[in-house]
Amino acid sequence: MQTVTRPFTDTRWFSSTRHRRPVQRGSEFEWRPYGVTHAREAGAYFTACGLSALEWRIFWLLPFHPGVDDACPECAAALSRPTIARVESDSDVTTATLGKIAEALGLTLELKGR
Repeated sequence: MQTVTRPFTDTRWFSSTRHRRPVQRGSEFEWRPYGVTHAREAGAYFTACGLSALEWRIFWLLPFHPGVDDACPECAAALSRPTIARVESDSDVTTATLGKIAEALGLTLELKGR
């Protein structure tokens, strides 16, 4: 098993797989991911790496962790890239900088609460 160097705390992303398997916990069984684990937001039809996951299992009690062996490397890379939402939460970034980032990405900047 790999060691995660920093904790992953973005709880918007859940583990999602094409398949699941039963794992015994004491006298009970619970469903666990089987195969490559992808990152998927609640209600999303696609994984973070862009795969269609409409009929895949989503594990609501299992957040996606990019440091585990069966984690999709493309999902882990997609979540490590900065996004407008993540940059916006940084108090050192000005509105003008956000506007330039959004323009470079071909996005429209929409500031809420101002």
